[in-house]
Amino acid sequence: MINTKNLYDISMSLCGRTPVWPSSVRFQLRWLKNIMKNGVNESTLSFSTHTGTHIDLPYHFIESGERVKNLSIERLIGKALVAKFTEKSDIGREFLNKIDISKDCNKLLFKTQNSIKLRGYPFRCRNVIVSL
Repeated sequence: MINTKNLYDISMSLCGRTPVWPSSVRFQLRWLKNIMKNGVNESTLSFSTHTGTHIDLPYHFIESGERVKNLSIERLIGKALVAKFTEKSDIGREFLNKIDISKDCNKLLFKTQNSIKLRGYPFRCRNVIVSL
């Protein structure tokens, strides 16, 4: 059972302005029926897997990599360390050495400039470069 006492949803809301990878399809919501005319509300959603808050599973980069159908939701929920990174460079070993990452840390989130400039800005990709 998940303890919801201090549960924070960091997901971005989906709308036509939600940031996506530059070549990806933007979020679209299309209404097919409405309750006043058809007795029910019904819509379709269309969006890329690179829309807003998402994770890149190994299958995104590796043909034989893990797929979403094998991912347990518990891997995405739990205590996490949030590291604020506001530099305009890549996240690398030097930055990671400055933060206190405990041995029992199994979830590390980076609060980057993408978090600060969510709406109206183009997608900005910064690489995480770590060789351990």
